[in-house]
Amino acid sequence: MAGHRGEGLLIRAELILWPQKTFGDTLTACGKRENEDFIEQAILRAVRIDDPVYIVGEYFYGKHKTIAYISHKLQVIAPWLTDKQARDRVKWCLEHFQSRVYLSLKSAIGTNNQITSSKILESES
Repeated sequence: MAGHRGEGLLIRAELILWPQKTFGDTLTACGKRENEDFIEQAILRAVRIDDPVYIVGEYFYGKHKTIAYISHKLQVIAPWLTDKQARDRVKWCLEHFQSRVYLSLKSAIGTNNQITSSKILESES
C-alpha cells in the first residue's frame, strides 16, 4: 500500500493544514489592497468625514448597520423625528453617499486611465 510515511507524512500534513501562499495569492492580496486604497481615497475625496452623509455611509457600508439601526440612532439625536422621517433621511443620505462616491470613482478612474495612457505612449516613443 503506497502512501506517505515518516517525514514525508509530516510535510504533507503541514501543507494540508498550513498551505503556503503562492506568488499569485500574494499578487491578489496586493491588488485587493490597492483597490481598497483606491476606493477609500475616492470616498474621502467625495465627502468630508464630519458630513452626516459620510457618517451614515460609514455605518451602513463600513459597520454593516441596518437602515433601522441608523434611523433609531438618528432619533436619539433628533427625537422630534418620526420613524418614517428618520428612515427617509437615512435613505436620502445613502443615496447621496452612493452618488458622490460614484462620481468620485468615475473621475478617479478617468484620471488614472489618462495617466496610464500617457505613460504607455511615452514608453513607446
